[in-house]
Amino acid sequence: MLNPERSTAYQPLFQVMFAWQNIVRQDFALHGLRVTLEPASTGTAKFDLFFNMADLPGRGVVGHLEYATELFERGTVEALAERFVRVVRQMVTEPGKSVDLVDALVPGERDLLLAELNDTAREVPELSLPELFERQAAATPAAIAVVFGDEMPTYRELDERANRLARELRRRGAGPESLVGLALPRSADLVVALLGILKSGAGYLPIDPRYPSGRLEFILSEARPHVVLTDAEAAGVLPDVGVPRLFLGDTGISEAAETDAPRVLCRL
Repeated sequence: MLNPERSTAYQPLFQVMFAWQNIVRQDFALHGLRVTLEPASTGTAKFDLFFNMADLPGRGVVGHLEYATELFERGTVEALAERFVRVVRQMVTEPGKSVDLVDALVPGERDLLLAELNDTAREVPELSLPELFERQAAATPAAIAVVFGDEMPTYRELDERANRLARELRRRGAGPESLVGLALPRSADLVVALLGILKSGAGYLPIDPRYPSGRLEFILSEARPHVVLTDAEAAGVLPDVGVPRLFLGDTGISEAAETDAPRVLCRL
């Protein structure tokens, strides 16, 4: 019914399996022979990870962890097994503890995650995002700022295009305390649009054209942006709720640069 994409490289419905073998194994006898059941190894893994646990009389619970060697190193899988045993031990010794309180971290790992890896505090200048970008554009104007396919605009080019867009948005009344809707596909122009909106002093309202039509209508109706910056393809799926639309190709961002770069109107 799901009809997943078929592949011989993996199981189509799931990649991790846990099996609990709690059935009694019955050996049997043949005349003149002693017969026992023995596991047979194929040397292959059926899943990415397979936790195979069994409750054996007189031996307690034993387990076997099978893994795909092209995905996991042995040390990684051994660490997973140790963590699994740690979690089970806590649940056995404290059966009244709720599952969300079980500690899956190994000793020292909590301090590593909360303190060492999270120690990212850095001093930053009190500048808005457009001002920070302009500082970088002034420092490295010829450096590549964005890579999208064959497009590789420099910081200078990106800054000039964003300035032209900001001027056009201001001419249309966008600025501080207003929103500009942004419905564009992933591209270098998307970065230009984001930066240009911020340079105009307005805030941007991200609109994914792939959203269901009902959600798109709700976003536009509730936020009521001053204008929606889009292109012909994305505009075709946007509901008409009375919000003006501005095609990015009509803003003149690809024209020759003007000398008066716009001053950033707001600090973010």
